[in-house]
Amino acid sequence: AVVSTQSTGGLADGETDIIDNKGNAIVWLMLGSNFLCFVVIAVSYLMINIETLRSSKSSGQHKDERRIRETRAIQRRIALVIGTDFACWVPFIIICSLHNLAAIDATNWYAIFSLIILPINSVINPLLYDNTIRDAIGSSVRRASSAVGGSRRVSQFGATEVSTL
Repeated sequence: AVVSTQSTGGLADGETDIIDNKGNAIVWLMLGSNFLCFVVIAVSYLMINIETLRSSKSSGQHKDERRIRETRAIQRRIALVIGTDFACWVPFIIICSLHNLAAIDATNWYAIFSLIILPINSVINPLLYDNTIRDAIGSSVRRASSAVGGSRRVSQFGATEVSTL
């Protein structure tokens, strides 16, 4: 630890700051590795997206409406995963960097990030990969709309019957 006699504004006269150079190196190493991991994940997902489009075109499936919808669904899912990772990790990295550079005092922000924002990201990602939530919401919407406005069904004779509850 190095003792600095420069006042940072928050100290009374005669007090000194203790600067932990080893601690700063570890903070920068962790911030850099977190940012590098985000970049690797983002680039990997973009490569998956590009390869999906290329494969669809080379196989002739880019003309099939069902495959186009599936490809767009994959693209939306990839964009959501990258977007949620970006929204959670990049502000954290920026705030930690500014705090470590002594540009801001982000001491109070660490609890918010570590207890709320980053765990939310950890919960959101598996939900984005799985169709369970989407299917549950769709099922709930269908039940609600059938309860409110009646349901349509086709009888065995081909006529459309409308029933209300």
